[in-house]
Amino acid sequence: MTARATIRWREHPEMEEFMLALVPGHTEAEIRAAFQDRFGIALTEGQIGNFKHRHGVVSGTHGGCFRKGQQPWNKGRAMAEWMPPESIERSKAGRFQKGLMPHNALSSPVGTERVSKDGYVEVKVSERPSGSGPSHDNWVGKHRLVWERSHGRRVPDGHAVIFCDGDRRNFDPENLLLVSRAELSMMNRSQHGWGDRETAEAARDLARLNLAIADAEKRPRRCSACGAEFKPEYKHQRRCRACIDAGVAAPRHRRKR
Repeated sequence: MTARATIRWREHPEMEEFMLALVPGHTEAEIRAAFQDRFGIALTEGQIGNFKHRHGVVSGTHGGCFRKGQQPWNKGRAMAEWMPPESIERSKAGRFQKGLMPHNALSSPVGTERVSKDGYVEVKVSERPSGSGPSHDNWVGKHRLVWERSHGRRVPDGHAVIFCDGDRRNFDPENLLLVSRAELSMMNRSQHGWGDRETAEAARDLARLNLAIADAEKRPRRCSACGAEFKPEYKHQRRCRACIDAGVAAPRHRRKR
């Protein structure tokens, strides 16, 4: 057979058996080299891929990805050692210079407004992200900015500003309410909706009450079996985990007649 010939694997069981034993744990380059060394045929990438698919075998290697601990071949080497001088000169035209702004950033100066995929109006507050927080933190929700300007302080960490009437275009300070993330989660889970400031504040207060009850239910209590103090894992737990695992029953209280 000649190089890159069509191979009918069923007609060559010796090649098929060789490939089945070779493929696991070897890259395509290793498979190609070993097969060519054995049979004198240079397999194409498609032939190797088709063989794997038809026979249900995989290499289990990372392909073209870096393995853990693997270092780039040009690490620590000067560019002149592995790139021709003319290529180095051409690459300079595409490099970012210090202080250079991307073209899409220049089209959106500070103060530009946009609408996020969730429907919130965002305002660009700085040219570049801070680099110390979430990506694109140079865009801030307009409702947050309005609330902060109205109250003279920043929105605390772990808190959110909601629209009391549900209208994400109503930036009236009276329509913006500060709630904690925990309160907001509880408000969204409850069946009590809100449509104005009064009902939104009521929903927030109810969420605070439910959070306080949940916190009180998880406070340490005395085990009814051994008397040791323990932190309950669920609402009506009366015995500590040790007594539960040991099968120690809680004492029954007789009614007084």
